[in-house]
Amino acid sequence: MPTGYTESMARARVAEAEADRQAGRALVLSVVDAETDDVLGACDLRLAANDPHHAEIAYMLAAQARGRGVMTQAVKLVSRWAIQELGVAHIEIFAHPENLPSIAVAERAGFTRESLLPGYRVKKGRREDRIVLSLTASGLWS
Repeated sequence: MPTGYTESMARARVAEAEADRQAGRALVLSVVDAETDDVLGACDLRLAANDPHHAEIAYMLAAQARGRGVMTQAVKLVSRWAIQELGVAHIEIFAHPENLPSIAVAERAGFTRESLLPGYRVKKGRREDRIVLSLTASGLWS
């Protein structure tokens, strides 16, 4: 968890996630260990406001869960479900250029690196670049 993250912040995030789910804007999923039910991370699917056939996946994984293919599997499952069940035609992942593990997860999950977007996101008051990786319905693995 980020430094300074409080229980009230977590409760607010859960309420926001539920409101987004009910409105059909996003689905925030926990990634859990299949044997212990320990929460390992999260994998979110966010539908574009102006195009329900376009979505973004975002994810985070606890340090102790890395290197086991857990997030790659989660991204594959969420992507397949979005394409096959929701009719999403195009999914994107936006990764910081220096976040090589995140980029590797996307690529192992079948996403293709598309481009660098200079100054795409603001984080802690500063603009940061992002690499966009994408998966289309026609590129879905078998």
